Amino acid sequence: MKRNIKVLIIDDDHSARCILQKYLEIAGNVDILGNVSDTFAANKIIKSDSPDLIFLDINMPDEDGLQFATKLRDSNINIPIVFTTAYKNYALDAFKVKPVDYMVKPFGLDDIFNILRKVEQHITQQKTLRNQERVWGHKIPDKLKFKVVRGYIFVAPTEILFFKAFSYFVELYMSNGNKEKLTNKLSEISEELSPFNFFRINRSAIINMNYIERVDRKERMCILKHDDDEFDFPFTISTFKQFEQIESLKLG
Repeated sequence: MKRNIKVLIIDDDHSARCILQKYLEIAGNVDILGNVSDTFAANKIIKSDSPDLIFLDINMPDEDGLQFATKLRDSNINIPIVFTTAYKNYALDAFKVKPVDYMVKPFGLDDIFNILRKVEQHITQQKTLRNQERVWGHKIPDKLKFKVVRGYIFVAPTEILFFKAFSYFVELYMSNGNKEKLTNKLSEISEELSPFNFFRINRSAIINMNYIERVDRKERMCILKHDDDEFDFPFTISTFKQFEQIESLKLG
């Protein structure tokens, strides 16, 4: 059973905190660890309860959100942060501490749902990394292992163009032009690839984003290119929304 996301809200504006907490309660998959007006109170909660996500206002009187976030990162506390502010001009400074998102007030319930989806993905990726560390040690392997009919093959992530699922097998397409029939399920492969730059674009394909040539928004189509070869992949509606959020700041 999936556990709730533990959330800490930090904002000196009481009404803003209450609105945000109400949205989070409507979302229904969170536990509110604290709803506080300053970073001093927030520090106590972070030390005692280890939140999964912090909503952090930037403009606060004693210590602003950017200063507080920088201190957390300098202390190797890498809790996902979402900045909340009434001003857009802090975006560049905020980006330096690598937030999950940057929301300009007023924001809506859809924004909160999007944030929580991002954080769930982040938590899943971190869990996969920890599992891999238990198997491989702290160094992620240079090659990934996949099952084939007669045993295993080992392939570097950079050599992979994409995976395509068929009825009884998954085909691996490589940059050298070779193909391999794998007996892994696509869901198993997706978990193994989470530390790398891959994306499950639809139910039957995982692509290496390093080979993306362009994306057609109107047709919801992604085109991969390697040498003179091009490969087209349709997005689903949900994966296209996820794709648009990758490596971006939302500026309201």
